[in-house]
Amino acid sequence: MKQFTDLGLEVPLTELDVRVKVDANDYATPAELATQATDYATAVNACLGNALCPGVTICKYFHGPLYLGQHKPGALAHFPSFPGQFYDPISWIPDVFPGEGAATPYNASYGAKPAYYSMQTALSSATGKTQYKPKKH
Repeated sequence: MKQFTDLGLEVPLTELDVRVKVDANDYATPAELATQATDYATAVNACLGNALCPGVTICKYFHGPLYLGQHKPGALAHFPSFPGQFYDPISWIPDVFPGEGAATPYNASYGAKPAYYSMQTALSSATGKTQYKPKKH
C-alpha cells in the first residue's frame, strides 16, 4: 500500500475477505480462525496507518433472499447453514481454491467470528493514528 500512497494515490481496501482452510463440511479450525482474525486486523491497521487509505470494505456479506438464474422468477434459493461458519453460496473461493473458504468475519447465523472482534479492536484503538486526508483534485 505504501508504495502506491507514496506516489500520491489513494488506496482503499475493497472487497476484503480472508480465506482459510476448511474441512469437508466447510468448517475451519479455531487455529485457522485465529490466523484469519490476525490477518483482518493487520489489513485494518494498515489502512488506519495511512492517510491515503479512505477505508476498508468487507466482501460478500449476504443477507436476505438470493435469486438464481436456474430458479423461476420470484422463487427463493435456499441454502444450508453451517453453524460456526458463514456459508456464501456465491463465493468464488471454493472453486478457485479447493479446501478453502469461510472468508468473511461472520458465521452462518450472521454472528461475529474472531475476525470481526479483531477488526473492532483495531478500530477502537485507532485514536492518534493517521487520519484519512482526501486528495485535492
